[in-house]
Amino acid sequence: MKKLIIKRLINLIGGLAVFCFFASSLLAGVEAAKYESITIDGTTKTLTAINYKPTTGPYNGMEASSVLITVETKPIRFTVDGTTPVAATTGHLLQVGDTLHIEGFTDIKRAKFTEEAAGENGTIRVTYLFSK
Repeated sequence: MKKLIIKRLINLIGGLAVFCFFASSLLAGVEAAKYESITIDGTTKTLTAINYKPTTGPYNGMEASSVLITVETKPIRFTVDGTTPVAATTGHLLQVGDTLHIEGFTDIKRAKFTEEAAGENGTIRVTYLFSK
């Protein structure tokens, strides 16, 4: 019971952090423009270039200033320095319910993701933010 209450409190705090992030972004002239869901499987994944640097629409030619990522189904590992994360050994660990905020176009381009445990596919949800 205590574990469940603690987990719910952590999720609530995470939700408040996301709300505060979006509120401060709006005040700073940043708006959410692109969204995607990425399955993290046995291969290394990167964020989708057409979403962080669109070639059509209102954000044509712009570069995302930051991204907001939530971990949905299974733990994952990630890096933002261009190195490849390896399941269970290298990269930063994110648990289900965690939120990651990456700022800066270079780090967005270099971000890489993999599953934490071999054979356990996960899903991340990504929102791309652009400065007006």
